[in-house]
Amino acid sequence: MSVALVLLLTCSVAQQKADDTQMFDTRLGKAVNLGNALEAPKEGDWGLVLQESYFKIIAEAGFDTVRVPIMFSAHTQESFPYSIDETFLERIDWVVEQTQENNLKAILVLHNYNEISVDPIGQLERFLAIWRQVASRYQNADEHVYFELLNEPKDAFSNDPALWNQVLVQGINTIRESNPKRPIIVGPAGWNSVWYLKDFKLPDDENLIATFHFYDPFAFTHQGAEWVENIPPVGTTWTGDLVELAAPWQNWSWDTNFELEGDGLSVTYNAGWAGLYLHSDELITHYDTLRYKADKPTNLLLVCGQDGLPDGDFSVQSGAQVLQNIPLTDCGLKQGLTELAIMNNSDEAQEKFSFLELSLCRENGAGEGDCTSLISNEASAISSALDVARAWATDHNIELFMGEFGVYDPADMASRIRWTEYVRKEAEARGFSWGYWEFGAGFGIYDPVTELWREDLLAALIEK
Repeated sequence: MSVALVLLLTCSVAQQKADDTQMFDTRLGKAVNLGNALEAPKEGDWGLVLQESYFKIIAEAGFDTVRVPIMFSAHTQESFPYSIDETFLERIDWVVEQTQENNLKAILVLHNYNEISVDPIGQLERFLAIWRQVASRYQNADEHVYFELLNEPKDAFSNDPALWNQVLVQGINTIRESNPKRPIIVGPAGWNSVWYLKDFKLPDDENLIATFHFYDPFAFTHQGAEWVENIPPVGTTWTGDLVELAAPWQNWSWDTNFELEGDGLSVTYNAGWAGLYLHSDELITHYDTLRYKADKPTNLLLVCGQDGLPDGDFSVQSGAQVLQNIPLTDCGLKQGLTELAIMNNSDEAQEKFSFLELSLCRENGAGEGDCTSLISNEASAISSALDVARAWATDHNIELFMGEFGVYDPADMASRIRWTEYVRKEAEARGFSWGYWEFGAGFGIYDPVTELWREDLLAALIEK
């Protein structure tokens, strides 16, 4: 699951017009992920073994598709000829049969193949051999069997998205040897992050579907997730109303009290060189102006740059309630920024004040939609991120599948339901098919012990 982040886009949920709403894509439609079963090193290791009854109840609940994460690499020889265990392949055959008997589409996903992300060159031959075998085995399957090239490319691919663009072409070409027309699903690097779509390049192939995964805000969706480094603490709620920094910005402030109040960002500097320090994991481009307005007179020292500051600084004085347009070139910006520090070096450095406007703009914000606020509420932050995905899909004229989204079990159920319903509706409004993560484990909508749906969570996905 992903936390990588990059570019902001200008649309917000408030800017969406009724005629912008796209038809919900029904080819994949509404999917559920069969996670923690065949993606484990051995089915059952992670608590879930697939049952025949699951496919029947999934179809009866109103889902169209099952996305089947499969750890093929755990059942594949380490050296040439990289043969996949036949017994394991027969288990996959059974899954495909169950989907067909229940009129479900099946997405077979190469999942948890972490080795290819760590060592793409060293693992390339094995990666292609896996797909050559899988593709050949299902070349005569009906059109409702889909292949997904690799779940969440990361590590080396995140560091160099162009490398993933090269590898994916080889993977697609390998599948095309035996399946010239079968739909293939492919997502960007950065754990299939929406913020990596800008670097994502697909070959000219009319039978490709692009995908991304969505778990923002990560501190909410993954609270208590024991497999995550620096486990987000349990207790974070989601109402949709809380004001926060808009993605991809993170608060790295020092010696500064940072509060989100009402529609503004309130800051108290505890020393003259304390700073409101905003950080992005990826380079922010296409903006030339910082726009701000504060509730009190300020004397700000702005520093912007890349990879740790500073490229330059620029001192700005502003009166109360005065809207300022500050060219980013004045604070040293050259090609883009990952760091933005705003320090109050006035004599009243410890005095609390609030930014009522804090935005990045293009062309001085001359036209409607030219500015993107760095302050957002939880709901509009999600909508803006999905707007990034929609704009990319529109530009590239390609179907887009939100292949994973969900909230881990330690979150309170009311928040899980609110977030899930909001993300699902926003995805459908933009024409995306979707796949909930997941069926019957830590994020699950079904309890395999009681053999019952978690009805309220299911209702957030499937409206009756």
